[in-house]
Amino acid sequence: MTWKGLFPALAATLMTASTSLAAQAPTLSLTDAVAQARRTSPLVLAAASRRGVVASRARAEAVQPNPVLEWRRENDGTPILPDVFTTLALPVDVTGRRIGLRMAASAAARRAEAESLAVVREAEYAAARAWWRTALAQGLLAVAQAQREAMAGIAAFDSTRFAEGAVAEVVALRTRVEATRARIAEATAVGDLARARTELARALGRSVDSLAPVDAPDVGAAARAPAGAADAREWFAPDTTAVLAAARERPDVQASRHALLEARRRADAERRYVLGGDVQLVGGLKRTQGLDAAVISAFVPIPLFNRNAANAGRATGELYLAQAEARDAETRALAEARAALASVQALVASAPDGAGALVVAGNDVAAITQAAYREGAASLLELLESQRARAEARATALRWRHDVALAHIDLDRATGRPVRTMAP
Repeated sequence: MTWKGLFPALAATLMTASTSLAAQAPTLSLTDAVAQARRTSPLVLAAASRRGVVASRARAEAVQPNPVLEWRRENDGTPILPDVFTTLALPVDVTGRRIGLRMAASAAARRAEAESLAVVREAEYAAARAWWRTALAQGLLAVAQAQREAMAGIAAFDSTRFAEGAVAEVVALRTRVEATRARIAEATAVGDLARARTELARALGRSVDSLAPVDAPDVGAAARAPAGAADAREWFAPDTTAVLAAARERPDVQASRHALLEARRRADAERRYVLGGDVQLVGGLKRTQGLDAAVISAFVPIPLFNRNAANAGRATGELYLAQAEARDAETRALAEARAALASVQALVASAPDGAGALVVAGNDVAAITQAAYREGAASLLELLESQRARAEARATALRWRHDVALAHIDLDRATGRPVRTMAP
C-alpha cells in the first residue's frame, strides 16, 4: 500500500465503529453511556467504598467503651484466707463528649452520602462530555473523508483535462496539492477520533475494543425544521432564579454544609471534654476472711497535664476550615451556574435557526460551483473555496452542536441535577 492510500485505510479502520459495526452491534447512545458510567466507572465504585469508610470511622469515634469485668484472687499461698474480688467497671461520659461525637457521626454519614452523590454526578458528566467529544471527532472524520473524496475527484477530473490539453499543468498540480492536504486532514481526524474513544472508554471503565460507535444524529437531519430550533431555544433558556436556587442545593454544596455541621459538633464535644478521660464507676463483691462484702469505687481523671487542649484546638481549626470551605463551595456553585447559563444562552443565540441550515447552504454552494466549474463557468479558485466552505460549514455545525451540548452539561453540573441526555 502506498502512503497515499495509508490514511484512507486508517480512517476506514476507525470509521468501522460508525458504519460496518453499526450493522453488527448496537451503537452507544448518550443515555447508555451515562448509565454505564453510573454502574461501572471506577470513580463511582471508589466513592461507594469511601462513603462506608467515612461513616464507619465517624461511628467508631463515638462508640461507648465496653464495661470491664474483673475477677481477682489475692493472698494465695499464705496462711490467711484468700481474698476474692468480682467487680464490674463501667466508663461514664460525664462531659457528654460521646453524645456530641455521635451527633457529629450522623452529620458525617450525611456528608459521605452527599459526596458520593457528587462523585456519581461527576462520573455522569465526564461520560457525557467524552461521548460528545467522540461524536464530534466521529463527525469531523466523516467531514474529512468527504472532503478527501471530493478533492480526489476534482484532482482526477483535472488530471484528465490536463492530459487532454484542456487545462494548464498548474491547474492539475494545484488540485493534487489540495487532495494531499485533504488526506493529511483526514489523518489528523483519525487520531482525534482514536483519542476521543480512549477517553470515552476510560470514563465508562471499559476497554476501547469493547466500545460501540456512538450514534450522534447528523447535524443536517433537522436542517429544514426551524420549529425544532425554536423548541430547543426555549428548552435551553431556563429561569435564572431557578438555576441559582438549584446551584445552592447541589450535592457538593450540601456535602460542605454537612461537613460544617460535623465540624461544629466535634468542636463542641472536644471543648466539653475537659477531664481528658471517662469517669470509671466500679461495683461488685469481694470475699475476705470468709466474709462477703460489697465493693464500690470511682476513678476520676485529674486534668493536671492533659486538659484536652490539643484536641479542642484541632477541632476549632477544623471548624474554621469547614466554614471557609462551605462559603467557598456556595460561592463557586453560584459563579459556575451564572457562567454556564450565560454560555448556553450565548451559544443558542448565535445560531437561532439551528446549525443545520449552515450545512444545507454549504452543500448547495459546493454543488452549484462544482457544476459550473465542469461547464467552464467557474474558476478553480472558486471551486476550491466552495469545497472548503462546505467542509468548514459542516465542521462548524458539528462544533456548535458539541459546544451547546457541553454548555448544557455544565449547566446540569452547576445545578447538581442528573445530566439530561436530550441532544440539542
